[in-house]
Amino acid sequence: FGFSAKMVMRLAQNLYERGLITYHRTDSFNLSTSFVFKAKDFIANLYGPQYALKKPRGYKTRSKSAQEAHEAIRPTKLERTPRMLEKENSLTASHKKIYELIYNRAVATQMADAKIKQIEIFIQGEKGYLFESEHSKIIFDGFLKVLNPAYVKKAQTEPIMKKDDKVILSDLQSEEKFTLPPPRYSEASLIRVLEEYGIGRPSTYSPILSLIQDKGYVEKDGRYLMPTNLGTAISDYLSHAFPEVFDLHFTASMEGGLDDIADQKLQTTELLRKFYDPFSKLIQKEKEKKERIKIKEEVVGVCPQCGSPLTIKRSRFGRFYACTKYPECKFTKSILKLVKGKKCPQCAGNIVVRYSKKKKRFYGCENYPKCTFATFSYASL
Repeated sequence: FGFSAKMVMRLAQNLYERGLITYHRTDSFNLSTSFVFKAKDFIANLYGPQYALKKPRGYKTRSKSAQEAHEAIRPTKLERTPRMLEKENSLTASHKKIYELIYNRAVATQMADAKIKQIEIFIQGEKGYLFESEHSKIIFDGFLKVLNPAYVKKAQTEPIMKKDDKVILSDLQSEEKFTLPPPRYSEASLIRVLEEYGIGRPSTYSPILSLIQDKGYVEKDGRYLMPTNLGTAISDYLSHAFPEVFDLHFTASMEGGLDDIADQKLQTTELLRKFYDPFSKLIQKEKEKKERIKIKEEVVGVCPQCGSPLTIKRSRFGRFYACTKYPECKFTKSILKLVKGKKCPQCAGNIVVRYSKKKKRFYGCENYPKCTFATFSYASL
């Protein structure tokens, strides 16, 4: 849905507090026995016996460090369908989207497999070229009836064709493609990597992502996270000064050690000594160094007041232009993000994104303070 991790956790917390879903800060894949047997009868009554499983289906997490004290996230009552909550005025549209996602996935895990007919067509050209076309047809929709009904509607037909049929080439298009670099991380893809390396927990993913953005280590470019000069400089320094601590496998290994302590396979002091003795020496070594971390400043123009280079700085309110001669010259100017296609209803100026003192986003006129138009709702623009 394009929601941030922080927003998803807040919405899930609201649903949990209302008793609509089970505890959401868990990475467990286990579903309670009472739920899976109730789901079997519920699915058989609602969709038909062919959609229900003969035996409940179980799942296992691939993460060795998963904490499974709680069961997987699921609706508390199967009878409370997403359609029943559509008229619930106390829930926002975002709440309902998250609830429907949780509900449908939980129910789909206990539904019969889908049966899909895969069709491959090979067309032999007169000049020896071989063209291939793939098609899918849903024979039995199974769990897709709940999880992906749009795909079921789409994959209902198959090509009317048999072996040795003659086909006529009506058009041939060639397209040149280049290998692209790996995409930047989004919040969702970064969380997926954290899970793979055993870094963090469901309760800490949102604070991690919020922290690196609040500190100015990364900033969002659309839905992707872009490292800033500050973030790059600090990462380079820390990974060089403390290579063992800032290794991707450090957190997972520490979690494993803590599990060994809980299982009485390892003494607490032994684990702490193994970590702290070399770490304290590194800390002392770095304290004795007097050089500072150099952050590369991006020159973007000339100061209109003194003619010195302008650079981009960051504060808790976002990025802004600042003169490099500060404090002799105190020129600053905010960098405003325009909202495309939206004009101020009062003065016809451009609408820009601004932030309040509490870092809540709102939309205002670029001509402030001459024009004081502002709104928190994008729909009202």
